Amino acid sequence: MHGLGGSKETWGEFPKLIENDEAFRDFDFSIYEYPSSIVSVKDIVSPFSKLLSIFIPPSNLPSIQEIAEGLRSELRIRYAEYEEIYLVTHSMGGLVARKYLIDALKDDATTLRIKKLLLYAVPNNGSDWAELSRLYEHKQIKQLAKKSDFMTLLNKENRFYKLEEHLDVLYVVGLQDAVVDEHSALGYWGNTQYESLHKGHMDIVKPKDKNDLSYLLFRKFMGNENLSVTKSNEAKKTEKLKETPFLKNIQTILTSKRLITLFSQDYKEIRSEQELLKQKMQAMFKENFHHLRIPRVKNNEAKYFELLAKDCAFDASVRSVDAWHREVSTKLSQKPHEKLFFYITDIEHGDEVQNRNFAELIRSLQSEFGNFYAIFVGKRKLASLVYGKDAKLSPLKDIAQKMFFEELEDNMNMQDIRQVLLDLKANGENVCAFLDDEVQVTWDYYSTSVLNTLFWRNLMVNVNDYYQWRDEMTKELAREIFGCDEDVV
Repeated sequence: MHGLGGSKETWGEFPKLIENDEAFRDFDFSIYEYPSSIVSVKDIVSPFSKLLSIFIPPSNLPSIQEIAEGLRSELRIRYAEYEEIYLVTHSMGGLVARKYLIDALKDDATTLRIKKLLLYAVPNNGSDWAELSRLYEHKQIKQLAKKSDFMTLLNKENRFYKLEEHLDVLYVVGLQDAVVDEHSALGYWGNTQYESLHKGHMDIVKPKDKNDLSYLLFRKFMGNENLSVTKSNEAKKTEKLKETPFLKNIQTILTSKRLITLFSQDYKEIRSEQELLKQKMQAMFKENFHHLRIPRVKNNEAKYFELLAKDCAFDASVRSVDAWHREVSTKLSQKPHEKLFFYITDIEHGDEVQNRNFAELIRSLQSEFGNFYAIFVGKRKLASLVYGKDAKLSPLKDIAQKMFFEELEDNMNMQDIRQVLLDLKANGENVCAFLDDEVQVTWDYYSTSVLNTLFWRNLMVNVNDYYQWRDEMTKELAREIFGCDEDVV
């Protein structure tokens, strides 16, 4: 997918290199084109008119949202038979892909066929060049500006529908790119899934030959060899970290308690630790290990439990909480000396009512069978199932061992912090009373307090069982946004 003003010519030798590469003999390749002209020169014959057209932007250009809708139709109709699709994008094309993917995740993450996304020189946080060109009144250029409504909304949505949790994403930075700066191409602060090339904005997607770094990077990420490299690296990392105190502690607690709820705050990078824990549990429980991903299904018990059943290779008729209980109870009763383990993730995506029903099911199984084990991984929504004040709303209360992932990297930047505070203010919250160092409030896993919201959104931390701001800069930003008078506070 090309960018602004691009076409199939954007990709230079890419198509030919892919066609002649044995690594892609089982792949089909296609280029998605869309209207994105920068100037209105097409079909104009008069030299004077051509000169004048440079100052007049094309009319009737689609917005980035409309291009994403077109991509959705293209994939649904033209490529309906493909189970796996990889997207390779340049510049604005990456924003089109991101918008399409976020909208797809809103609908149903379980049906997503996009497995990899490669972003060459994409202005994920906008472009200064577009900012300077806003007076040109070009619809797409205006959307590329750093403070445009489109860019603000896209990145706000991305905080709730993180692409990296659903597919492999690689960001490619052009160190000589005069159009998209490094910060924008990286996407977000703390991102580790990126590569940097000594290329400009256009030649970064015009490899000269098969040994060009732009193509080698593409080949490694998209080709089959990437799978073996990834597995090899993960295997080494697991081997290195499998006896860490944290993993050993989880293993010890799981043996005695049989049920663990494992938490992380927003903006904490848990993928690596989560994968290591998963591999550790797979090694312990072998064929009796099941990874259950809570589906994005609203107000539909049958669909919710049917999708969970697929993760366990249950019969398709297991479509209710009662049917689930019968199915699992039968398995546990028939083989009382074998341990059954559920590794449960994505609880934040699930329907609140069905999450509660499922948690009550887990509680029942844990109480009835000594050979049943489970670990939940989640954030604030999981905390509501474990530590709410009303026992009816907290089916996991008092039976689960509560833990947090240890020493996680924080990928939050000041823009993220500002947005969280602005959202709170828009919802009528006020934090001024908590900016005084003399005010100390006992920390809690889950409550309706704004402090609890600040904690799970990673603006506050737990220090000796008291809420504390993450740093002084965050406090000052809160004071500024909420208009707090320091003397009054």
